[in-house]
Amino acid sequence: MALAAGLTAAHFGRRWWYQEHHLKIKSRWLQIPNPRDPAATGDGFTNRVRHSFDHYFTVRVPYGLTPQEWLGHTTDIRDSLAAEIAVLYRESRIPVDRVNWLIRYLAEDARDRYGKGTLFDQRRLNQTSAGAKGLCVAALAVLGFMTLSLLGTVASGGGGSQLVLAVLAVAGAVWSGRAAASSWLEAGGEERRLAEETREYQEQLAARQAAYQKWKSQLDATRPSELEMETWLTCDKTLFIDEALRHYQLTWQDLITHTILLTPARPYRRGRVKGGPWRYSRYAFRLFLVTQDGVREVGAEFDFTNARRGNRQRSNYRFDALSSVQVTEHSETGYDLELYLTNGPARNIRVKDADADQLVPGENAQEITDINLDAAGFVHTFHLLEGIAADGKGWIDRINPKNLPFFHAAG
Repeated sequence: MALAAGLTAAHFGRRWWYQEHHLKIKSRWLQIPNPRDPAATGDGFTNRVRHSFDHYFTVRVPYGLTPQEWLGHTTDIRDSLAAEIAVLYRESRIPVDRVNWLIRYLAEDARDRYGKGTLFDQRRLNQTSAGAKGLCVAALAVLGFMTLSLLGTVASGGGGSQLVLAVLAVAGAVWSGRAAASSWLEAGGEERRLAEETREYQEQLAARQAAYQKWKSQLDATRPSELEMETWLTCDKTLFIDEALRHYQLTWQDLITHTILLTPARPYRRGRVKGGPWRYSRYAFRLFLVTQDGVREVGAEFDFTNARRGNRQRSNYRFDALSSVQVTEHSETGYDLELYLTNGPARNIRVKDADADQLVPGENAQEITDINLDAAGFVHTFHLLEGIAADGKGWIDRINPKNLPFFHAAG
């Protein structure tokens, strides 16, 4: 009976111990600050990950449940997934937008598994049943009773010396057995945990790679090419110039020269191909028309996400009204163009935002900067305004606008 009770306690106790040990390790690994805790407000990335999970779990809701009910059902699951994503990507210094596809996939996967009735399987697997716990406790009780019975039998059939030896033997067996059982459970538990986590890792990695490839294929199929983006932007610039000429009732013969500056307009989304310039969802167009009488400046914002145009501006000034032009390069923010007029405050134009942290391996930061400045029409615009600011109307007679010197950026 002692042998049977010991084997039963070892069988169920090992499972019970492993489940409890595994839950403790997993909860310790995935422990991140609670966004509702005032002490956690400094971790903006973690909070944004949680908010993103809340958003996608709100819009990916199983049939028959309201968003609030679904959020209540999945609180622990969302916290665990948000902790995992935060731990994986917090130190990579990428925005949450870069991993929203993964968060969306995890929300869809949770919804689909709930529909199949398998969402909480892992939670049930990580919990030892009450029956198994009861059998383990009962087996340990039987083992203790049998041990005491054997000790009593020895004591009744022998002298005091045999009783002392029996007590020492039992005490030694309990002490050594506890140490051996602890080492055995820890070694066996680590082997089992390693096997389970390796299998789970491989399954999740394969599923997430498939989701990534599916999302990437969808983007590749719908994303315009770099040639299409450049062609569309050229068409927009041509129409913009045509509207300005019609408004001022000018012809090409009336112009000495012209230049157009394309700058990002906040808030925007941006993207680019490797080795190419940034393309923005919102642009600010600034057209400078140079005639014999002065400079006409026309500005407008283009929102390509909604195909809308807004914030139109028109300015007219003589050659001598433009007193100074300066370019400032900030390593943290980008390039700024400052125009100083004699009859007004300085105008600051953000030409390009900093992008050193967005470079692809193998790209040169200075080359990408030059490409972006050239795509924005910055070099020609700066040369033109610099010449007008320096020479006034005499610039028309002295300098050929098509052959201007290189610019110098002030640090």
